[in-house]
This record gives sequence, structure tokens and C-alpha cells, in this order.
Amino acid sequence: MRGESAVGVTEIASRALRTLVETAELFVESADAADVLFSLITAELCRVSYAHQRRSPVSGALHLEVVFSRREVPWVLSRETLVASALLKLCSDGAIECHPATAAEALASLLKLLRRCHATPLPPPHDAAQSAAFEKLVSRFAGGLSNVNAGVRDASKRALEEMAALSSQTLGDVLRPVRDTAVLPLMAGQLRSLPLTTQVANLEAVALCLRQTLADGTPLMAIDEALLRLLHEALSAVEAD
Repeated sequence: MRGESAVGVTEIASRALRTLVETAELFVESADAADVLFSLITAELCRVSYAHQRRSPVSGALHLEVVFSRREVPWVLSRETLVASALLKLCSDGAIECHPATAAEALASLLKLLRRCHATPLPPPHDAAQSAAFEKLVSRFAGGLSNVNAGVRDASKRALEEMAALSSQTLGDVLRPVRDTAVLPLMAGQLRSLPLTTQVANLEAVALCLRQTLADGTPLMAIDEALLRLLHEALSAVEAD
């Protein structure tokens, strides 16, 4: 009953927010004033994502879609990393994280956000902002591949796959610019000195990257000393257990 009640309240809130957005579009005369209003709404909904409780099957932050689906793409691009990070947080799973229904809806909203901003190349002068936003998100999601939360890892992978499809690239080509900063550091240090959840996350991220190739067929990851050391440590850990 509590879940159904929460869904009902959230649906009412969603309709109220949509009405607010539509009213603002009609009656706020100044474009600058509208930007301030929508920026405040977006910032507050993003904040809600970090305060969401698992016991609630829905989160108010999911209504971010109400805002970004109605604003012009350049406006959304300037806030895309903020919104994407909030939705990625809601993709968490686990006993103390988000409700499965929230995680599923958050991922769906995240993919819609990416399509909204990157499905169609923008003309100048907005093309530079679009490219910059794309690069920031690749870095953000690449970091998420080694997150200790499996839900965030899976959502980051899905987001990167979506970005590869939207840009007509291989996943390897999308990851190539951040390989040295987001992937190679995972192979530094002693694997077994890390918490088990971090070991698993790092190995999953490296394994994913090992499977990727560039458009010309070149592997994304080279078989080098650091990689061989990591694999040796992983095998040793398995044998020890």
C-alpha cells in the first residue's frame, strides 16, 4: 500500500510540475527569467536524487525528463552532465540504494537524455558545446564502469553503448580518449590490497575494455606488463579462495 500511495503522490507531483513548466512557457515573458526558473527546478530535482530513499519506489528526480524534454537542446546541453550524474545515481542497486523500479526508470530517462542531446548534430555555434558535452559524459560514464555499485556499472555501460550508437562509432573508439585516465589507472597498484567490491569493479571494467576494438580493428587495450600483472593477481586471488 505504501508503494502504491507513493506512486500516486508522485504522479500528482509529476502532473503539477508539468503544469508549472507549461505555464511558465506561456506566461514568463523574459527568456532570462524562464532560464532562471527552469535552472532552479533542474538543480532541485538533481539534489533530490542524492537524498532518495530505497523504501520509496519512485523519486522526484525522475521528473527531470519533464524539464529536459521541453527545453531547447542547447539549454539542456549546458546542464547535461549535472542531470546525467543525478540519473546515474538513481541507477544504483543494493540493499541500501534505490528501489529497482526507480533504477529502471532512471536508466530509461538517462538514455532519453542522451538521445535528446546527441541524436542530431547541431549547427554552429552550438556544435562545439555539443562535442564538449559528449566528451564530458564519456569521461563520466567511463569512470562509472569501475563503480563499486553494479547498477551504476551496468548503467554506465548502457550509456556508453548508446553514445557509441548515436555517434556511429565503436565503443572502443568512444572510450579511446579516456583510456589513459579512466582505465589504465585501474591496473596500477596491488589488486588484492583493495576491498573485494573494488576488485570486482576494476576487473569488470578492464574486462569490458579488453573486448573492445577500434574502427580499424585495433584492440583498445594493449597486452602489456601492467595488464599481465593484473591478470596474474586476479588468478592468484581466485586460487587462494
